[in-house]
Amino acid sequence: MVVEYKTHCRLCDDPMTISVAKGDDEACSKMGIDPNKWMGTLICVKCSYYRNTGKRPPLSSNVRDFLLGDEG
Repeated sequence: MVVEYKTHCRLCDDPMTISVAKGDDEACSKMGIDPNKWMGTLICVKCSYYRNTGKRPPLSSNVRDFLLGDEG
């Protein structure tokens, strides 16, 4: 069983869905951790890549092939 939380990236405000196992969610509640409180601190994969590398993530191969033309 999975619990899904809907939130937004803290940096770019893109919507995100976070899936958490029900057992992990219950364990957090027993320890007094409120998942809704820390959901607002998460960032998406694109923003994480930018934060770690200082560069924007590369285009996916499908988009790159469409924009630049398939050279194969």
